[in-house]
Amino acid sequence: WERQVEKLRLLGPEQIWISANESQEFEETASNCRVVRDEESELGPAGGLLSVLRRCEADRVLVLGVDLPLMSGEFLASLLESGIVAPKSRNFWEPLAAVYPARELRTVIEQALSNGERKLQRILDVMHTSGWIESRPVEESERLLFTNLNTANDLTAIDPNRTSIRLLNTVDAVPYKFRFLSASWV
Repeated sequence: WERQVEKLRLLGPEQIWISANESQEFEETASNCRVVRDEESELGPAGGLLSVLRRCEADRVLVLGVDLPLMSGEFLASLLESGIVAPKSRNFWEPLAAVYPARELRTVIEQALSNGERKLQRILDVMHTSGWIESRPVEESERLLFTNLNTANDLTAIDPNRTSIRLLNTVDAVPYKFRFLSASWV
């Protein structure tokens, strides 16, 4: 997660938010990082994101999953330059590496959760059909950026010889403590 914080920090956000469950332990060490605990348990990433958005006063947020360690700062910068955009890989959104309008996303998540919907795929469908986000196709050469790594076994699956371990030394045998990070810009 520290690598992900650094990627966001280099983009110059006003604030970095760390989403965590109530049971997850965390020591706040970074000066412009705020840990936000889920307001309600069992709502998954949508509930965690809503907890962050309820504290965020910025116009837009960039969301980055901590389990996407191959995501590059250059790709994130291109998302910011594009405005309000979510990558789409084939027919699936990549919701944890995207830039959102904060207020609109908060409204859509609140409405979805009140209707029992927790899937970010459906929430992004609503955001897109409402005209609040644009989709950005993920190029074949970018697909590896979205590789989800939570454990050493996940790393072994994409790199059986573990030649990437020098680059990914934060991947260990236990799941990450946090679901995602958000950075906000006015």
